Amino acid sequence: MDMKEIEHRGFDHSIYMVASQFFDAANYIPKGRRYAAYVVNLAFSIELFIKSLDVTIKLEFHGDNPFAEFQEVKINTRIKGHSLLEIFNKLPSDLHQLLIELYENTNNTSLMNDLESIQNAFVDYRYLFEKESVSVNISALERVAAFLKSYIESVYR
Repeated sequence: MDMKEIEHRGFDHSIYMVASQFFDAANYIPKGRRYAAYVVNLAFSIELFIKSLDVTIKLEFHGDNPFAEFQEVKINTRIKGHSLLEIFNKLPSDLHQLLIELYENTNNTSLMNDLESIQNAFVDYRYLFEKESVSVNISALERVAAFLKSYIESVYR
């Protein structure tokens, strides 16, 4: 039998679920103790929320029925890296623009400015002790994470 493939580009729920776990882990940290672990978990959740919006899912199967015996499902994030601003800028242009507009309407502030202020939070705080000093805009981090989670839940649930 010939191997066939079906390929789909778009949202992936499994990556979203992992992002939500990091979001929840960050928010379990008591408010008075939110520092490096809080920033790393929240920043990583943002990274994964963004990446979940643009993946390629490939289903490989034998025969003519893709719902019969399938060989493998491959999920490939189309966006690589940790810089939140850079990975956001790699989203498809229509989705990119929609998120900018929704964010600004919801938060009365610029998504691009917020992403710029937190773009390296994951790497900076994960390697906190290798740097002389680091800083992050916690309000922007919290706004962006909550916005992306809410957007995905409103569209894909």
